[in-house]
Amino acid sequence: MSTFTQSVREALLNPRRIPLLFLLGTYVTGIGVNDASSWLAERIKIPVGVLALVVFVLLAVVLQSDWFYRLWRPASPPAAIVPAGSCKGLVLFASLGPGIATVEAAIRWHAAGLEKVWLFHSAGSAEAARSLVTHLKALPELARIGFILHPLDDFGFDNPEEVRVAIEETVYRALPEGMVPEDVVIDITGGMKTTTSGAFLAGLPEGRRLQVNRPAKKDEAGRGLLPGSPYEIRIDYRVRRVRRRP
Repeated sequence: MSTFTQSVREALLNPRRIPLLFLLGTYVTGIGVNDASSWLAERIKIPVGVLALVVFVLLAVVLQSDWFYRLWRPASPPAAIVPAGSCKGLVLFASLGPGIATVEAAIRWHAAGLEKVWLFHSAGSAEAARSLVTHLKALPELARIGFILHPLDDFGFDNPEEVRVAIEETVYRALPEGMVPEDVVIDITGGMKTTTSGAFLAGLPEGRRLQVNRPAKKDEAGRGLLPGSPYEIRIDYRVRRVRRRP
């Protein structure tokens, strides 16, 4: 089912989505019920008022049935994790050791349209972050990309709220001209688990984007040994009605 079709169907059921369309649907339904009642009344000799009431009750029962909601929902929910799409800005986190390889993998994946990279690092991963940026800027295919190294002390790098605030102030409140939040992707792969938590919180507001790197190879403990391809995490902000069963 297309996004457009799904939006129209939701608008016909929810007056807050598109009030005018909901009103039009209600009006057309009313005319249909009235015409159907008149047509049947002429053939089976039942008062129009009684027949209209019967048709209305039947329609109400159908609208409240689980069958009706299954019919008007998409056959399957949209994919929550898909291959990462292109972006102009990329937010990354430098890890200690071989984990920083995911940073390079993400930059290379988005290289075609990438304009700006914000690389956050702790005191411990500062040297690794600087070395990587120096290496990447020396490559002709990446030389046009602007790199911003943003330091956090070890406490801040391990504090979800400080990470979230740092992204908010350094990235979204200082976007380059011509760049909007939808152009930026936050990669939550690097750093510690608490760092990842802060990055995820920064990417939650509607209109922002998140991605994660799925390792191409893992060790016995499940830790990534070789970076794979980044995947975008899509969040559906629409609230759907939950049908309770007895």
